[in-house]
Parts: sequence; C-alpha cells; structure tokens
Amino acid sequence: MKNPFKKETVYRADYDDVEEFIQKFYEDPEYEFVVDMESHNDTSLRFNVNGKLDDWSQKKVEEFRAGKRRPFICGALLNDLCRQKIIKPGDYIVDVSW
Repeated sequence: MKNPFKKETVYRADYDDVEEFIQKFYEDPEYEFVVDMESHNDTSLRFNVNGKLDDWSQKKVEEFRAGKRRPFICGALLNDLCRQKIIKPGDYIVDVSW
C-alpha cells in the first residue's frame, strides 16, 4: 500500500501573532483574525502566498488601508506583505486555539 502522506515545508503561526503583525504593519489596531476569517476554536487555516494580487484582491487591500472592514482579507494581506518582500512566498498555516 502506498503511503498517502508527503513531507512539505510550511510557515506556521498562531492567530494572535498574525493578528498583532497585521495590526502593527497596517497600523490598524482593530483588525481581528478570528472575526475576519470567521474562524472557530481549534482550527487551522492555510494560505498559499505568492505575492500576486488580482484586481479584486488589490481593491480589498486598498479599502482595508482606507479603514473599510472587509471579511476574509487575510489572504490578500499576506500576499500584499509578500509582494512588499516582508514575508516570503510559500504555504502559511495559521492555528486558531484559545
């Protein structure tokens, strides 16, 4: 029988660390990861980050910077951070547990 598991490299962080990072970088102390991503306790969310933003995601980031609340923006913000060379491209896992 073939083993279905494979080894891979990912970047992993706790949601509160990601939340604080985004709050500080984007100067938005009200950003909340769990609210943004509608996360539940004991979950993990995965983001493929490549530094590319389509027009819709770019608009979401611009609106976020202008103070508008948009749900599910974390992926776009991570790609924006990658585009600015703040974080590296790759797969990111954010663990939610409180």
